[in-house]
Amino acid sequence: MKKIIFIANDPGGYDVIIPVYKWFLNMNNYKTIIMLTGKAAERANEEKKTIEDIRREILKDDICSEDILLVTGTSWNSDIEANAIKYCKSKSIRTVSILDYWSNYKLRFKLGENYEFPDYFFVMDELAVSEAEEDGVDRSIMKIVGTPGLDKYLNKKIKVNQKGNVLFLSQPLSVLYGDDLGYTEYDAFEKVIKACDELKLNVHIKFHPKDDESFKEKYSKYSIDGELESLCETHEYIVGMSTMGLLQCALMGAKVISFQPGLRQNDMSIVNKLGITKGAFSYSDLISNIQTNEKENIEHKPFWMDGNSTKRCVCEIKKILKNNCKD
Repeated sequence: MKKIIFIANDPGGYDVIIPVYKWFLNMNNYKTIIMLTGKAAERANEEKKTIEDIRREILKDDICSEDILLVTGTSWNSDIEANAIKYCKSKSIRTVSILDYWSNYKLRFKLGENYEFPDYFFVMDELAVSEAEEDGVDRSIMKIVGTPGLDKYLNKKIKVNQKGNVLFLSQPLSVLYGDDLGYTEYDAFEKVIKACDELKLNVHIKFHPKDDESFKEKYSKYSIDGELESLCETHEYIVGMSTMGLLQCALMGAKVISFQPGLRQNDMSIVNKLGITKGAFSYSDLISNIQTNEKENIEHKPFWMDGNSTKRCVCEIKKILKNNCKD
């Protein structure tokens, strides 16, 4: 019997491990466990696990270390996955981490003053490999598989049934970077509100699970809840900064705008990197992008747009556990 333990702390990490977990859950010869902490547990409405819970589960069964695999998401401002990786290494248990976004590659594995990298780091594409290597991650641990968290969006196309609505997808950038980026979520959303007033559009905000409470309180009157699939159908424009949500919406056919006013760091927005959008870096850019009501197209589609990223992850994991990929 092979045992695979999936863990995630952040919503993004949850998004990439959950389809892989569900695939293995329906397969024979695997004992498949999922353990969620932080915002990932809140998202799934599950009890939050601790690092002690995870350590107990790792050695709970009488299974040799070669038949156990830890599969993690990655997080910002949390070291629980890195802690679990370190513990598994001390027990000669192999580890896999699945990347959910094209940024902060090395920082995701920081543990105190050191870094705890997995044995295998599953990344989306060659862009992620080159950026991660430049950031200090060893190329030898990386495997290009695509991004399983996007498979479901590639199989769904939306049709906007309400015009004149703008949805802002928030991120806790001020919590993570202060004002180092040249702007914060406060700056961006204030300008979005101003633009919507000027253009006579309705504006809503979908808060990020890790947004600061003071930010949520300040803009609560604009708040809207719901899954992106349904929100895209009721909003003509989707505006964000560098969130993965922009890519998810774009893959479903929504009009998206990456708005980073006054950006003075490297552009982390993947919709800009892939050429889906040209990016809006000033208020006038934002107005122009809204008024130009045309969806951008991806000229050179990444291979992972085939919708088979989850299958590739499963196959690579089975190889690590020395099982055949065919079933």
